Amino acid sequence: MSVSIVAQRFRQCKLLLDETDWVTVGSTSSPTNVNSCGLLAYISFASSATRPDVEQAAATLLNLPILTSGLWGDGESLTVSISSTLMAKTTKDPAENDAKNPDRKPESDGLKCSIAIVPQANLISKVKQQGKSIQYHGQSDKETGRELYEYFCECIRSKLLEMQCEIRSEELPKWYTRRRDYLSELDLEQKRQRQKHS
Repeated sequence: MSVSIVAQRFRQCKLLLDETDWVTVGSTSSPTNVNSCGLLAYISFASSATRPDVEQAAATLLNLPILTSGLWGDGESLTVSISSTLMAKTTKDPAENDAKNPDRKPESDGLKCSIAIVPQANLISKVKQQGKSIQYHGQSDKETGRELYEYFCECIRSKLLEMQCEIRSEELPKWYTRRRDYLSELDLEQKRQRQKHS
């Protein structure tokens, strides 16, 4: 597996950054607020990871139905994904929502979602000798891992923006299309350079 992800749902999570600063993600009013949910994703990249692998992992994470609109295990709440909660927010008129998006889940209406993505290099490892040693031979190098992590975050942001614009029947912002086109050209140029040196 070239991209490894461990995902966890939350109502509120607190992350320690650089061992000095705490950041709270999700509902700040109450950790049991059922109108708020979040997805915490730890991600790691193997040395074989490619940009298409990263793009697929981002799409998968957004479509993963592990969030709940109510209390977990209450017997009434269905699981939803970040994508489906976004799709549920198309309009304020439920009948129009049903017409625009027949797959939407009404139980996710009004649900506020957060996503936190944490790089976690040690997900790519092998436990040896009954847990007495760990090998990290398959990990991407630090610089490549950083680049793939940034690309993964960019893919998540891009997919969310594209979904929002599609739902609202709006065109993508011009700054976004110019940037996307520039990055596509840059990616093609890098591929040409790699092929040239191969």
